[in-house]
Amino acid sequence: MPTEILPKATHRSPPHAAFHFSNLAAWTAIAFIWSLTPLSYLYILWTLLTLIPSLSPGRPAPTHLSFLILHYLTLSYCILEIPFSIYYRFLAIRANARRSTPQYTRRFLRSVFKRSLENGLTPEEAEEEVMEDMGMGEMSRGRNNGKEGEGEAYPMRQRRGNGAGDGSATPELGSSRPLEPEQARTTSGGRLQRGGDDDEGYGESIRSANSIAGGRAIKPGYVPSFISPALTPEDPRAADFRNFIRLWFNGCDYEEIRRLNMADWLAWSLYGQPLHELEEERKEWEAAGRPPLHVDGEPDVDDDGLEIDQDKLGLVEHCVELVEARAATPFREGRNPKVQVIRLTLDPVRVFQRPLILYTFVFFIQRILTYKAALNGFREIKDNDTRYLVRIPPGWTPSPSSPEANKPLLFIHGLGMGLPQYATLLGYLQKAKTLQDRPIVILIQPHISMSFFAKNYLNPPNEQTCCAGLKRMAERWGFDKSGMTVLSHSNGTIVHGWLLKNHPELVTRSCFVDPVCFCLWEPWVCYNFLYSKAKTPIEYLMRYFVSRELGVALMLQRTFDWSSNLLFPTEIPSLHSPYRSAFFLAGRDSILNAERVRRYLRQHGVKEVESGMNVGPGRGGLKMHKGKKHGESMIGSGLAFNQIMSWVSSEESEELLVEGESSATDSCS
Repeated sequence: MPTEILPKATHRSPPHAAFHFSNLAAWTAIAFIWSLTPLSYLYILWTLLTLIPSLSPGRPAPTHLSFLILHYLTLSYCILEIPFSIYYRFLAIRANARRSTPQYTRRFLRSVFKRSLENGLTPEEAEEEVMEDMGMGEMSRGRNNGKEGEGEAYPMRQRRGNGAGDGSATPELGSSRPLEPEQARTTSGGRLQRGGDDDEGYGESIRSANSIAGGRAIKPGYVPSFISPALTPEDPRAADFRNFIRLWFNGCDYEEIRRLNMADWLAWSLYGQPLHELEEERKEWEAAGRPPLHVDGEPDVDDDGLEIDQDKLGLVEHCVELVEARAATPFREGRNPKVQVIRLTLDPVRVFQRPLILYTFVFFIQRILTYKAALNGFREIKDNDTRYLVRIPPGWTPSPSSPEANKPLLFIHGLGMGLPQYATLLGYLQKAKTLQDRPIVILIQPHISMSFFAKNYLNPPNEQTCCAGLKRMAERWGFDKSGMTVLSHSNGTIVHGWLLKNHPELVTRSCFVDPVCFCLWEPWVCYNFLYSKAKTPIEYLMRYFVSRELGVALMLQRTFDWSSNLLFPTEIPSLHSPYRSAFFLAGRDSILNAERVRRYLRQHGVKEVESGMNVGPGRGGLKMHKGKKHGESMIGSGLAFNQIMSWVSSEESEELLVEGESSATDSCS
């Protein structure tokens, strides 16, 4: 069948003179920073060579004291740069070591994968069927280690709101807490095979409904909407699925992907392991006299998600069948060696060398901004592995009935340099009149902020440690009594999602800007940020200064857990309330596919505002800033920023906030 043309994820700048100038400026900046390290080696070499008596006459003696001082200052820096560059390279090599992967129950992984495949079909209804079939309590235990008595520390998410369009009527997944290592022990594996090897509770109608994907007759139960009725290869929904899934294979034609190539990807995406390890595990499983699960149509018995031993390869086999059904196209047998499979946490960690002076510069800028914040009433708090800036207005007391103007505001930043990247936003948070009477918290994340000298620079927190720290922070200052408004940007939306999934009672209002936490089963964020070829100046700068930075690269390529980081809209309390939930997208985003995220949120009932209007009750909770790129709306000026902060700092009640928008710029003193 003909190859589909991949829809554009971003708008590329035209190759006019300004574009070429920007390209040159980007490359010049990158070349300058990168060259400092090799130039340091050359300067040291030149200095040593000119100390040789026979070469010393060729070295001109400094005629001025200033040149002599400059020489020794340069030499001193070069002496520091050389061991730093060696150490940096050592850390980059060590970063490639595999880290332990969180393991979840088969039941949880199975349900998440099905919900992902349902996207673009009948999302709300299908997700309800999946959850009802799996059972709410079972799903909660699937993510909660199956331990009794864990409810207080990792409770199942409470359904908030009155059920009137806020997503509360949809059964939801429980906390994404993985299995403990001793619980996750498995002895599964084996080669991928077809025929009579799985049962996920499907009806016997699958044989006829899914014949194109090689479906089998198994027992009644929930049937995904892409299986009954079956999709056809010509169905636009199947064609769209084939079109984007191939980016997980570096953009090859879908027809080039074979069965074992897909199994390679699924083994990583489900378990964070290469397929051959699952094959070895099954051999051990069979050698122990334990037959694999999913054999001859037997049901998948895992004791309601509490079973410790798991046949991992059985789930991979089953998910290959699901992908075939969703694509309405069977895979050819075997493996195509020419296909390069993206396996984020197994692929080499790619890091570009950068000099000591860059990290030193970022460190001083971060400290200056922290000191400036302290002058405006902020305190820096270090609570174990949790760091944040907090400002509590004099006389503030927590109360559930506090108006919005007095409720705490939590800001969670994205990848980059941390505080310096949001300097203008920080200035607004410190000086805006509408924020003077409310506590403000700014979460500091050293591992994604180029904070090389920080304690946890190479020790990214996971969902549980991060949420535990945020919970302690809320309890310490009384925010657990009043609730918080959470503003998150880019990678910060993942932490925002963690908080909603584990402690939704802490969040009263949610604002997602450039959210990367949605649709993570689609490859756009991963492919655009790490694997695609940079084409525009901003992409070159982002690739060098952000995605190839040591701390960011290690977090993304060794600790990124998509099952944990993924946020379903139904997991957001009061999803359909424009006063409680707001989503801002950038139309020219080069990282996430903003148009697909926009469509996804609209499919889940989030109303988009009309052109020229801001989000709010009576208008909608979704806004697309068509002319903006990723992060531009958070710079701290302009209409897009004003609209975001107008929503965040709103003092009116949901019933009264119907018309008009305050200007964030006018709110600053």
